[in-house]
Amino acid sequence: MTTADRSQNPYTAFPAALVERTQLSPHFTRLTFAGDALRAFGGTRLDQRMKLVLADDRQRAAALAAPDWLTWWREQPAEDRPQIRTYTVRAVDQAAGRVVVDFVTHGTSSPASRFALTAALGQEVILVGPDARVPGHDTSGVAYRPGAAEQIVLIGDETAVPAIANACEQRDGSPARLRAFIEVPTSADILDLDCRADDVITWLPRLAESGAPTAARGEQLCAAVAAWAAAHSAAGAEAGAGPDAAAGDARMATPASGTGETEPDSGEALLWEEAEAAGALYTWVAADAPTVKQVRRILLNDHSFDKRQCSFMGYWKPGVSGN
Repeated sequence: MTTADRSQNPYTAFPAALVERTQLSPHFTRLTFAGDALRAFGGTRLDQRMKLVLADDRQRAAALAAPDWLTWWREQPAEDRPQIRTYTVRAVDQAAGRVVVDFVTHGTSSPASRFALTAALGQEVILVGPDARVPGHDTSGVAYRPGAAEQIVLIGDETAVPAIANACEQRDGSPARLRAFIEVPTSADILDLDCRADDVITWLPRLAESGAPTAARGEQLCAAVAAWAAAHSAAGAEAGAGPDAAAGDARMATPASGTGETEPDSGEALLWEEAEAAGALYTWVAADAPTVKQVRRILLNDHSFDKRQCSFMGYWKPGVSGN
């Protein structure tokens, strides 16, 4: 990428190599990538998005040599385009030129999960991520913006765990209380997050230790959110607090009334709505698209939460894979 391009695009294609693999749980695999170029990889983290490009040697050389990797990728015949998957930056060590990414793994049938589980150490890849040399790199690809919220509520499935973990760790002295609801495949996938003593984290495994299913995807998450939202609204109404009340128990600030929403269209695009304004309560939701849509309905339609203070992000769609 040229200097002129870099001044306009905060994301750069970085050459990197896989140097370490750690199995965190049955369905979480941590990969560490290294390379001199990664010394310029931005360290914002939070829920900042990055891309893994699974290219062969020829494709990788061509993409890295192109003035713009994405233009190059789009110009390739569909059958010759390398696979691309989007992830959350879990950790960055600029001094060492290392980037850590946590993968949700589910066997070897899909390219990214197969790579996470079986790729040889030393295998070269392309990481497309924030370029610390470019203005705007610290905000591009970041949807998590709680502002001065007094309570932060994080709702997600296993694909949201890296972002939720980052949010727990990166509080920057904020006094905000944090509540999280996290659905994971099994009880063995419950991770030890770096949280404060007063943070409340609810883990919702879909499979019991015996392997017997406890609920369908999204079922427990939606039920837990519905119960919390009902209690939250009732307590806020009893306290007489408004949506941005500064006094009283911030954990029970009443969501705005009269904000019932129609459903987003059911087209092929993933549901993606980012919060527009800061308030006492900030809600961040990321999971499979059907679950996010249902949680959105619960919060906005059933309990009149203020849409401006909620982020709803469909990270993926069941049965659909692709770039």
